[in-house]
Amino acid sequence: MNYINYKEIDKVVEKYKNKGNFTHKQLKEIRRGIEAEIKVDEYAKDSISSKDMFDKRWELIFKKFNN
Repeated sequence: MNYINYKEIDKVVEKYKNKGNFTHKQLKEIRRGIEAEIKVDEYAKDSISSKDMFDKRWELIFKKFNN
């Protein structure tokens, strides 16, 4: 199991929080994507809903593990 540095994840989430107008649910999706080690920039946009972020995050996770 990989070691997850939550302080580093907090720093990245804080950057997104300061960069856009993200809701709490959107920030949770960003955090989960970072923890899954996927490319968060592909879905971390404050213009899409947290549900769409959830769907995109899982799509990227499946793509990551099916390659």
